[in-house]
Amino acid sequence: MTKQELYDDVVRLYGEGFGILRKEVEEKETGKKDDSFALEADYQSWFSRACPVVRHVLPDRYAEFVELYQLEKRKQIDFSTYTIKDYLLGLTVTDRSFGMEVVNPLSAFLSKYQQQLCILHSALPRLNSRLSDIEGVLQAEACLGTNLKRQKNCWTRNTFDLAEFLPE
Repeated sequence: MTKQELYDDVVRLYGEGFGILRKEVEEKETGKKDDSFALEADYQSWFSRACPVVRHVLPDRYAEFVELYQLEKRKQIDFSTYTIKDYLLGLTVTDRSFGMEVVNPLSAFLSKYQQQLCILHSALPRLNSRLSDIEGVLQAEACLGTNLKRQKNCWTRNTFDLAEFLPE
């Protein structure tokens, strides 16, 4: 896979994620159900493909990305601890004494999912710099390998010419 193909894949994944978000908002605003759209299935498919990208390109953001989907432990549920998984499960949080909604599920979902999309989008600049670094390492290794072959030839011929080690 080329550098451009990998970059394009991340762009497509971001676009697909944004499309899922847009469809959910449209359904909630219009009240019309799109039979071709299944939020849970579409999101789960997207999340399963986005996780490895974030884990490898942005390892320092991976835990945050996953926690927006699901928290391992929580003592209470409020806006900050409500997760995407809660929304997909249809969980609502109400205050027992007043019977009022404590967390607006759609608002919490949109906030968490937008954060995930922003994290994924931030992989693009990092991807470019990491791929450039990898290309540089591979070029250096190729050059070193070529120079080692040249050096071996010099030792077997018992001659040493500096020009043989200069880049072509």
